[in-house]
Amino acid sequence: MKSTLVTLSLVMLTVSGAVGAHVQLDAPQRRYDDMKGGPCGRSDDSDGRTTRFTRFVPGETITMRWTETIDHTGRWIVSFDDDGADEADFAATILYNEPDPAGTGGDQWEAQITLPDVECTNCTLRLQQIMSTSDTPSPSQMYFQCADLVLGEGDSAAAEVGGCAAASAAPLALGPGVLLLARRRRQLARR
Repeated sequence: MKSTLVTLSLVMLTVSGAVGAHVQLDAPQRRYDDMKGGPCGRSDDSDGRTTRFTRFVPGETITMRWTETIDHTGRWIVSFDDDGADEADFAATILYNEPDPAGTGGDQWEAQITLPDVECTNCTLRLQQIMSTSDTPSPSQMYFQCADLVLGEGDSAAAEVGGCAAASAAPLALGPGVLLLARRRRQLARR
């Protein structure tokens, strides 16, 4: 009985944390769960690249998915930075900008995003939720989640990870299945 109560308590804590999240980037894999501070979810010095990256082909069109966990009227913006996560670069490369209508809380969103045709080992795709229709929303009305990307064949070991160079084994973070899938995509693209 005691173990059942502990398990039920852990499940409730997990569910309540997810509900309070506002938005969750589902694909490609998100950098981390934080989302309140810009540019990528944390407002401190730990808001940097991780070893959780996804590799794509430059110029590839991908399916991006996210879940809106709390209903808000506003906008969804997907932007890109080919070398890090800088506000000016995100503002200069907006790949998707669509309204977030009322009544969509709990919905999973999906968008076809065409990535820039550049090779980069330190690139970032950012999802931004703006909970306002105002032309000048306040920082408290914005949520951010980022995905660390590598476009092309480059070595991600040169990319910044949390303020230091990544280990040379970083490409293994994808797992063999994803690497085979990426290799298969490139083969199909060449035909």
